[in-house]
Amino acid sequence: MSLLTQKYPKCSDCIFYDDDGCQANDIYDCVEYMEEKNGIRKGQWMIDWMKKSKEREERNPYQSNFVKWSKNFIIIIILLVTSSCEDLFQGSTEPKLFLEMSMDYPYDEKSRAYIVDYPLENSHWYVRVSIKSNPRNRVFFGSPVEFGVYYQGRWIYEPIIQHSVYVKDDSTSQQLVYLNKSMIGEMLPIFAVVSDVDGTHEIKDSLFIDLQ
Repeated sequence: MSLLTQKYPKCSDCIFYDDDGCQANDIYDCVEYMEEKNGIRKGQWMIDWMKKSKEREERNPYQSNFVKWSKNFIIIIILLVTSSCEDLFQGSTEPKLFLEMSMDYPYDEKSRAYIVDYPLENSHWYVRVSIKSNPRNRVFFGSPVEFGVYYQGRWIYEPIIQHSVYVKDDSTSQQLVYLNKSMIGEMLPIFAVVSDVDGTHEIKDSLFIDLQ
């Protein structure tokens, strides 16, 4: 007795089985033979299989490996993009706040002041103070040194530098300093302060003008 007959005793009753074993082309021949033997319409197994397949597909729609791969690929791309954006926003920081003041005049290391020669032919005069800071920041200026203007019967005093300027995109800006003859021989302090856009941090800088 062959191994097939030992494992499937009913095979010996099949028309496809002889002394040399099973002569069926495939298992479907056997299935259809058993259908006819048991009064079932030939090929009913195929109809039943298709019905069951349709039910399975409705419960779990078929997706090819390519579709599955595509979905996984899209998910991976989305994760990479979102994580990159998070890294971009979380990891990136605003440039460190800075402020530098300078003048286009000789600088004396000993006195730590800019040497400015006053033009005596002028009753008053203006010089420029240059600054460097973060673009679009607002820089405020001041000085304890004041000058007076007699206006409508009274004296009005103002700092020699005041108000504010916005830093340009190239990180530079300038402001004017008022000078007159009475200040010759004086050491004139100039102050500046800048804060970041949200106002949480600020730094100061200063310089001195040695007016001669």
